[in-house]
Amino acid sequence: MNQKKKFCFIIETPLSKRDEERFGLNIISTKFQIIIIDLSIIRLKRRRLLYCNKDLDDLRNKYKYYEVRKSYQLLSIMNDQIEYFVDYSSGEYFTSIIALLIIKYRNKKVIFTTHGISPIHSTSLSKQLKKRLLFKSISNIRYLIDRIYKYPFKFINTLNVNILGVSCLKVLKDNLIKRNIINSSTKIVFNHSFDYDLYLKHRNEIKISDEYILFLCQDYTNHPDLKIQGRKQIDKKRYYNDLKKFFSELENLFNKKILISVHPRSNLKHNKLYWGKFNFSYEKSLILSAKASIVLTHHSTAVSFPIIYKKPIIFFTSNLINNNFVEPVRIKEMASSLNKKVINLDDYNTDSILSSSLVNNYDYDQYISNYVKHPNSKDINSWELMIQDLN
Repeated sequence: MNQKKKFCFIIETPLSKRDEERFGLNIISTKFQIIIIDLSIIRLKRRRLLYCNKDLDDLRNKYKYYEVRKSYQLLSIMNDQIEYFVDYSSGEYFTSIIALLIIKYRNKKVIFTTHGISPIHSTSLSKQLKKRLLFKSISNIRYLIDRIYKYPFKFINTLNVNILGVSCLKVLKDNLIKRNIINSSTKIVFNHSFDYDLYLKHRNEIKISDEYILFLCQDYTNHPDLKIQGRKQIDKKRYYNDLKKFFSELENLFNKKILISVHPRSNLKHNKLYWGKFNFSYEKSLILSAKASIVLTHHSTAVSFPIIYKKPIIFFTSNLINNNFVEPVRIKEMASSLNKKVINLDDYNTDSILSSSLVNNYDYDQYISNYVKHPNSKDINSWELMIQDLN
C-alpha cells in the first residue's frame, strides 16, 4: 500500500474543532497525511493562552501536530517529505518568516485560498482604518511597537502560489490578492467561503422558519482579540443597557422574542451576567439564522448566513460605539454593501426600523457573488475543489 503524501498547515493559533472543519482536514486526510505546525508558543503566547481549547488534546492525537518552541526546529519539521503547504500564519513575525523562507528554499508547492471576505476587508476601508489606527497609535504604544516590529517583514512575506482559490468576485476586483504571488503556472480554482461550505453541509437538514429575532453578537466588550491587540474595551454597562432597551422595544414591535447568537469564543459566565432575561445560544449562526424572522448585527461576518436565507437584516450602532476609532466605519461599510442604512440606538423611530427590515433580492444576490461564493464555483466543499486534481 502506497504511503500518503504529506499536506501541511502552518498556523499561529492552537487548532480547534471549528478550524478542523473550516480547513477541511477531514476531507484532505482521505488523500493525504495531515501535518500541523503550530507557531503560537514562540511569539504569540498571549494569544495561545486565550485561544487554547478543550479539543486540542484530541486533535494532537488525530493529526501529526508540532508545537514549535524554537525557530530552528522548523528545519527538521518542514522536511522534503512534505508535498504541499497551506500557510495560515500572518507572515509578520520572525518564526513565520523562517517558515516561509524554508518553503521558498525547498521549492515546495503552496496552496492559498481566500475562503471568502467581507466588506470590512475592502481596499478603501482598509486605507481608512490604517489612517485611524495610525492616529490612535500615538496613544497606544503597544500597537505602535507591534507595527514597527512587523514592518520589515512585509518585504519578504509572499510566496509564489501553485494553487489559488478565488472565493468571490471582490477578491480580484479589489486586488485583495497580492499580484506577486501569482505566476503563469498558478492554477486558479473558483470556490467559496467557509460559511458557504457550512451551508452546503447542512442545507438538507435545516428547516427554515421565523421563530425569533436574532442578534449576531460579536462580543464587543469581552472578545479575546481586544486583549491580544491591546484595544480599549467599550463601557460594558452602558453597551448592554443600550442593547437590552432596544431589544425590548423590538420584541413589542414585532411580537417576537430576541435570541442572542453569542460568539463561539465568548465567556459563558460573562454572557449569563450581562444578557439578563434574554436567551442566548452557542449553536451555529447558520442554523440560528435559518430560523430567524429578522437578524440584527453590527458588522458580523456571519451576516452571510441570513443573506443566504434571504432574511431581513438591521444594522445598528450607537453614540457609544461611534466613539470607537474602527467600529462605526466597519458597520457603515457592511450596511452599504446591501444598500442599507445604519440605525443609531440613540436616534431612531419605528419607521426607520420597519424600512430597514426589508429584503432586496438583487442586493442580497450581489453580496453573495461579491463576498461569499464565486459565480463559477460548484456546490461542492471548497477543499474538495482545491485538492481534486492533486495526487
